Amino acid sequence: MNSNAEALIQSEAESDANRDNLWSASFLGLVVTQMLGAVNDNIFRWFVIGIGKEQAATNIGTVLMAGTACFVLPYILFAAHAGYLADRYSKRTVIVWCKWAEVAIMALGILFVFTDSFWWLLATVFLMGAQSALYGPAKLGAVPEMLKMKHISSANGILGLGTVIAVAIGTFVGNSLSDWTDQGATNIGLAAAILIGTALAGVCASLMIHALPVANSDLKFPWSPVEAFKETVNNLRVLASDRAILRVALGTAFFWSLASLAQMNIDQFAAEGGTTTQQQVGPLLIALVAGTAVGCVLAGYWSQGHVELGLLPLGAAGMALSSLALSFVHGAIINPDETLNLAYGIACVLLFFLGVFAGLFEVPLAAFMQHRSDPRHRGVILAASNFLTFGGCMLVAILFMGMRWQIWEGSVSNIAAAQYEGSPEFESQLAHALAVHKKAWREGEQPEITPEQISEFAAGDDERRKATAELLWVELSRRFKLGESVDRSDVLDRFPEDKQLAAGVFQQASGVPLFSSRVIFLFCGIATVPVLWYILRLIPQPAIRFFVWLASETCYRIRVYGRENLPVNGGALLVSNHVTWLDGILLLLTSSRPVRIFVWAGNFQSKWFREFAEWHGAIMIDNGPKGILKALRVGKEAIKNGELVCIFAEGGITRSGQVQGFKRGLMKLVEGSDAPVVPVYLDELWGSIFSFSGGKFFWKYPQGWRTPISIHFGKPIEAPYDVFKVRQAVQRLGSQAFAARHDRVEPPVHGFIKACRKRLFSRKVADSTGVDLTGGKLLAATMIMRRLLNRHVLENRQAEPMVGVLLPPTGAGVIVNAALALDRRTTVNLNYTVGNDVLNSCIRQAGVKHVLTSRKFMEKFDYKLDAEVVLLEDLKTKPTTMDKVACGAAAFLTPSAILGWQFGLDQLEPEDLVTIIFTSGSTGEPKGVMLTQANIASNVQAVDQMGHLQHTDVMIGILPFFHSFGYTLTMWPVLSLDIAGAFHFSPLEPKQIGQLTKKYSGTLMFSTPTFLRGFLRRVDPDQFKTLEVVIAGAEKLPIDLCDEFEQRFGVRPVEGYGATECAPLVSVNIPPSRSFDNFQTDRKEGTVGRPIPNVSARIVDLDTGEELDVGQQGMLQILGPNVMLGYLHLPEKTAEVIHDHWYTTGDMAVIDEDGFIRITGRISRFSKIAGEMVPHIQIEEALAALLGPSEEEKPRLVVSAAPCAKKGERLIVLYTNIDKTPQELREALVARGLPNIFIPAQDAFYPVPELPLLGSGKFDLQAIKQLALAEAAAHANS
Repeated sequence: MNSNAEALIQSEAESDANRDNLWSASFLGLVVTQMLGAVNDNIFRWFVIGIGKEQAATNIGTVLMAGTACFVLPYILFAAHAGYLADRYSKRTVIVWCKWAEVAIMALGILFVFTDSFWWLLATVFLMGAQSALYGPAKLGAVPEMLKMKHISSANGILGLGTVIAVAIGTFVGNSLSDWTDQGATNIGLAAAILIGTALAGVCASLMIHALPVANSDLKFPWSPVEAFKETVNNLRVLASDRAILRVALGTAFFWSLASLAQMNIDQFAAEGGTTTQQQVGPLLIALVAGTAVGCVLAGYWSQGHVELGLLPLGAAGMALSSLALSFVHGAIINPDETLNLAYGIACVLLFFLGVFAGLFEVPLAAFMQHRSDPRHRGVILAASNFLTFGGCMLVAILFMGMRWQIWEGSVSNIAAAQYEGSPEFESQLAHALAVHKKAWREGEQPEITPEQISEFAAGDDERRKATAELLWVELSRRFKLGESVDRSDVLDRFPEDKQLAAGVFQQASGVPLFSSRVIFLFCGIATVPVLWYILRLIPQPAIRFFVWLASETCYRIRVYGRENLPVNGGALLVSNHVTWLDGILLLLTSSRPVRIFVWAGNFQSKWFREFAEWHGAIMIDNGPKGILKALRVGKEAIKNGELVCIFAEGGITRSGQVQGFKRGLMKLVEGSDAPVVPVYLDELWGSIFSFSGGKFFWKYPQGWRTPISIHFGKPIEAPYDVFKVRQAVQRLGSQAFAARHDRVEPPVHGFIKACRKRLFSRKVADSTGVDLTGGKLLAATMIMRRLLNRHVLENRQAEPMVGVLLPPTGAGVIVNAALALDRRTTVNLNYTVGNDVLNSCIRQAGVKHVLTSRKFMEKFDYKLDAEVVLLEDLKTKPTTMDKVACGAAAFLTPSAILGWQFGLDQLEPEDLVTIIFTSGSTGEPKGVMLTQANIASNVQAVDQMGHLQHTDVMIGILPFFHSFGYTLTMWPVLSLDIAGAFHFSPLEPKQIGQLTKKYSGTLMFSTPTFLRGFLRRVDPDQFKTLEVVIAGAEKLPIDLCDEFEQRFGVRPVEGYGATECAPLVSVNIPPSRSFDNFQTDRKEGTVGRPIPNVSARIVDLDTGEELDVGQQGMLQILGPNVMLGYLHLPEKTAEVIHDHWYTTGDMAVIDEDGFIRITGRISRFSKIAGEMVPHIQIEEALAALLGPSEEEKPRLVVSAAPCAKKGERLIVLYTNIDKTPQELREALVARGLPNIFIPAQDAFYPVPELPLLGSGKFDLQAIKQLALAEAAAHANS
């Protein structure tokens, strides 16, 4: 294809957005127009053939050939004119005028039927063919001008489906119309109404097509036949200038030629099989048409929005096998009593599959022709293709006539009924009747044999049938020798009990054709074999790719998004995340263009395997710098040559599901070029046996059958490029990927039922109060609790959707939360560390009517709540024996799916609320954060994925459920994953926590640095010896704390980051004990790790909101499934923090080139001094390091700010107990190299009795701010 054509195709791609979708009124108008035209073509054609078959019954093959030839000859003669009209005028104009011409032609045809002019009728068939020939290029060329490119394959599937249905209807109605009008002798008005009415309906449908542009207004009409011939030759040259298009045109010609031969042959196949009426032929045609319809639909579906040439070998092989199989269907397909037999059913099945494979063969050819042809000459190319197609059909029609030429004399011995040996008396009487009959014919009497004459001496059915065959043979053979015209219908009607026998005698008497219909099907099958061989030789990659795709579709459900973002032509670099061993194959399957993929040569040890991969375009990366540079040069050259190249920029398969850092070498591939970089994200592959889920490849059970896989292509990134920008685009695509499968998210409570069923008889939940429940017992207890709450406490779900819970993290708290989730209610866990005013504010905001708590808890605190308090102890006596039996049986015996249906969990939507968690109020008034099923599910999935959780893992739950850290990360993984949990009601009791961990062999713990410090001195190392994973959040994790903790307990804590508004987990470092065989750094101390899977992070400028580059400090924003639905009843507050689905965290941060996030402080923890942003946390860390380790568990100082008339703000340091003077600290800060504006003034250090903290251990920033202002004011006044 030349550069101008490529430019035009690219221009078409760019204007794709202005085109219609698949089900637009314009395209529907085209489909209906095409169907009505095909219906009328075939009604008229078979109507005329039916008339001709009666007038030339001795050589039906000639009539079939003549009808076919008259219809296809115009496609050859007027190919140039058709191309001229399609390109010179709007294709809509051509279509509409062709439909009006159809009306006139039908009227002319009715006139010739009325005047009994058969040869003039064939001339009318010629005119009808001319109308179709002129209409064809305009119809096909309109599709890519009308629809978006991604719909072209589907559109051709629909047009193909519509056409084959129309052909079936037209063939059936045409044959029936021939019978209804007694082969044109009567009921001409009915024929006129059908034919002209259908044509007028087609005109109306064509008017629905919207205006289409003129392709080339400079063309001149080929007036003379010589000019037309030259134009046709020129069209063929244009077609041949693109070898790919020429091959497709030849493939199309072969298909339609073979289809034409098969269609003509079916009629004779049925006749030779003993059919006597068109109604008996109908099911055979319907089977073929139904199969073709299915094939067209399958082709459209399997093409997945692109042109899939890999379908061709499957279609060709199927056509060959089906045709060959039909040739072996011998004998009668209709019983003598005209009932259908097994052979008829086999023939229908084979014809159905012949149609299926024919549809698979034709649709990609048509789609390729429309998609890849030069838009300037599309009409010319399609006309030239039609010339080849119908030239082939013409040759096949002549070939069929020759194959069916009746050159052999028939014989009565070929008729099975004539071989019957009757009684001597019958044989004698039959011989006498034959002699009399022959004598009468010799004497010129020409008598007709009748059933009455036969019944005079034939007693049984067999005798009657033999006599009929022998005597009718004498009559018909004599008539044909005399050259008489014999009406086949009259002969069959004369013998109503033996129509099949009469038809067989008629066929033998009129002469036996050169080849039987079975042999012709054999010919079709054999002729397809070399075509199949050529296809496999020519396009092995698409063929193999398709078959691999088909096999993968059997195991997976592959969904592709954004395929239109792949360039139509020209070079491009595809950059993808890497999740499994199958990733490269999946990318090959989803692109209509070949993709050259970088692969590690070490994975291809076999020489044959390596050659096979290179044959498919793989770019091998050999060991060492030279091997890498060589591969990069090959890839760069491929892009320069206009090829698609894909690289997995992480350098290996992810071990955690996170997007790893990208190798800088990928930029060398597009260096110095303007080739686009297309980000690609492979989603839903984690958990596959080919991924690293479970800490290993391959050796694990598959997730299931037909599991979904999503492949997303992002918008191309234009130059200038950088690695960070590309990585961010791929990661962002991961968030969009989750949004695309949002509706398929499994609610966590579904996982709860499944997880309990997996651990029916093994521990699931325990606590320090003595609760110890297996999965079965936990599920049963949860169901009992649900029953009790609905029966004795709560109103119906609509009246009371939200329920308050005031319980610590214990077994009882877990059961209550699970029961409310199972009842599809929203849990509101209330913060028991705050006062009554805050609690009642939360109750009012959420509309809580009941608060579930315990007597012990209420006795410990002096709560006065504005809601009805329900004590769990009061429910202990409420369960009945029936409750226990029913819930126990359900928990232990009822399948999970039935339980889910019983509780209505199938009605849950991803956006349904699971919980309302009120913010801690560290920076202001608490707000109700609405967390959904999808929010919680994404966090649980991330914990499982990055922690490589095992059946043996035990979560030590110490964080309160009113905090998202405790609710989502310690409770829901225990509930919905195959792990156990052990809970303690307070994180401030290290000794009890140590005992609990030892007792239940705890392996996982989420905590805060404040609580970890308490463990250092009060927990015996032996009690924590089973701990493998410790993740800290909610505040900065000092490195010295990590060192001490690892030294004492043998496990190194890692830091994560989250926010209540993000459910809460945003990012985390991979714990060392769960970092398996990683090829990249998966944790960096001092950072909070990389974002969890499907979550994106970006840094934006505080003033402009523009996204910042790698290493630049700004506001951290988060995008992903973990972002809350919003603040309860506070849409204005929600709008302040969520813009275009991005959540503004309020934290200042930087992101490094590997994607690790480093928090530099909250925006509220920065001071703007002399125009510069000064981070409080950085100063706190420096001061803490200067003070050294402390025996105290709580922090000793905090940095805040107060207004300053000169510089805007001034730093304030509040401290409790330090062993250095402010002057010493200031000097040490200077020595550490901090800027002057980072160093607090000497009179800005204020001692305080204690630093305000929240229940989670974090600073109470609001109280600290007020304290700092008060101290500054007091010292100013003094």
